[in-house]
Amino acid sequence: MIAWHAVRETDLSTEEHTGLAALLARAFPDTDMCGRSWCSERPELRLIGTDAGSDEPDDTATPVAHLAVLRRFVRVGETDVLVADTGLVAVDPDRQGRGIGAQLLAEAAQVLGGLGVPHGFLTTGPDREAFYARGGWLRTPTQLTRTIERDESLQVWTGPSLHLPLGHAPFPAGEITRDGYEV
Repeated sequence: MIAWHAVRETDLSTEEHTGLAALLARAFPDTDMCGRSWCSERPELRLIGTDAGSDEPDDTATPVAHLAVLRRFVRVGETDVLVADTGLVAVDPDRQGRGIGAQLLAEAAQVLGGLGVPHGFLTTGPDREAFYARGGWLRTPTQLTRTIERDESLQVWTGPSLHLPLGHAPFPAGEITRDGYEV
């Protein structure tokens, strides 16, 4: 049984950051996060799944799933759109294939829905697009996203850009610009 906890960034303990850093290192072995529990932009909120089975977060619980969120505006054409920019979506590699990822996305939809934003937003690789689609994420009308990389260079992302509808407004069409690092 997985216990799910939405935790604000400033409420995470050092022990929790250490556990998350270990999980993310296993989930993203080709990405150097410098031993941290974040990669580029530091999130404001984490959704963490643990094996603890308790209803309360516990510094000693082992994290097995994670998703990071930062509310921000992205430019879509000439329009500023408020989104819950989502990243570092991970399930411990030893626990994959057991439905934890589907649970993570279902929990994330609830958490993101409570943030007062009309859309979740993320970029992903083509090999993971179907996973997100099963969780309700849709392709944005335009598949071109500009973002700033960790090395300060501008990246033009032509892979899948996805949104999770959280309100009634459709995601607008137009080139997407994330004026900042990805989460």
